[in-house]
Amino acid sequence: MTGVQTCALPIFEDEADVQNVQLGMKAPLTIAKEISVTAVNEQLFADIQKLAPFGNGNEQPYFKITGNVSDIKQIGADKKHLKFNLMTNESKLAALAFGQGELGDGLLIDKAPVSVVATLSENTWQGQISLQLMVKDIQQGGLAIIDQRTNKLRPEDRKSVV
Repeated sequence: MTGVQTCALPIFEDEADVQNVQLGMKAPLTIAKEISVTAVNEQLFADIQKLAPFGNGNEQPYFKITGNVSDIKQIGADKKHLKFNLMTNESKLAALAFGQGELGDGLLIDKAPVSVVATLSENTWQGQISLQLMVKDIQQGGLAIIDQRTNKLRPEDRKSVV
């Protein structure tokens, strides 16, 4: 049995340049509408389900929703996922973010609102049905603090300590 042959990766990179493909970039999400937490209700979910079945060529609509975060939990055996509530003064909505567990600690650092891009789904647990957000992307507002001191290290500061 022979080993796997390596392909000519530079050829693919050249063709990506010709087609203006941004390697390593995520495709932009198409947001159907920006809505409030209070706008998410059973009627909205029922209206969206009238557009089903969803799949290739008929994507489930994404909504941008902004609110404050509470009750953050890292879930899953390896804590790779997040469960939290997105809330306003009037209402609260459960949200799940798969593969974004590392963001958990940072979401509560400041009290700035968080915007999510998500689809709506129903959660059935122990006979109770509730709506929840299936989060695709998270953007946290507030002040970003960048510590640039490490960018100005002198060569003598970089010596390893052994």
